Amino acid sequence: MMTKKEHIEYWLKSSDKDFDTMNYLFKGRRYVHSLFFGHLYIEKICKALWVKNNKENYPPKIHNILIILTQAETTLDEEHLLFLLKLTQYQVNGTNIIK
Repeated sequence: MMTKKEHIEYWLKSSDKDFDTMNYLFKGRRYVHSLFFGHLYIEKICKALWVKNNKENYPPKIHNILIILTQAETTLDEEHLLFLLKLTQYQVNGTNIIK
């Protein structure tokens, strides 16, 4: 059984790999795919925060960053909130926000 610290490290190490993939795809001008991995990167960091701020070690199996952060009891300024709202809408709804 993994400790809380190990769960957090798992999410952060996994997010590092997604960050590298996001940058690789961006440099290759694969912007939609890069955005997908960018969302995964942020989502996994948010899940690490969720584990840190909750009694349980298993975050919800959802992709909505805003819900994860709400349950992690974090606060965001308006600029970051709007960014995450757009990113979440893109990812959850599968709509392309790049026009």
